[in-house]
Amino acid sequence: KFLYISTVNYYKHQSTLIDAFDYLVKSHFPVELNLVGGIHKNLLKDFNKKISGKEYINYHGKVDYNKIDKYYKSSDAFIFASTCENMPNILVEAMQSGLPIMSSHYGPMPEFLKDGGLYFDPESLINIVAKICEFLESKELRFKLANTSFSLAKNYSWKKCADETFNYLESLV
Repeated sequence: KFLYISTVNYYKHQSTLIDAFDYLVKSHFPVELNLVGGIHKNLLKDFNKKISGKEYINYHGKVDYNKIDKYYKSSDAFIFASTCENMPNILVEAMQSGLPIMSSHYGPMPEFLKDGGLYFDPESLINIVAKICEFLESKELRFKLANTSFSLAKNYSWKKCADETFNYLESLV
């Protein structure tokens, strides 16, 4: 069970992930993709058509932040396919979940996740499928990624962010 928490949008590449999971299911891999996040009304019709009839794709819509933890706890892995982020808060939250992570190779994801994730090209169906297969076939890899990303997550906190911001602002005065 893979989890992807993010607003549904073109640059988040949920559509390509759905195609990858279609391929994997047709190849007899027992995978499931759970998508959590709002969607713009202009994308809703096409998105619903894309996931229609696919019992291995579950779209949960926008979920209250206080209820997101249940999705992490019921998942086996986290996947993040965005090609455009400034500060990937969702990725950092996923790192704190203790799940093994697959992530887009686009920056700044590698700067945060370092060697705690298995990277893929979110615009390449072939690359996504190959990387998911690699991920699924190695329990040791998943264990290493989960431990590494969880350890790296300790470097990030809202308190640390606030302290560093205020220290910087204070230095300017």
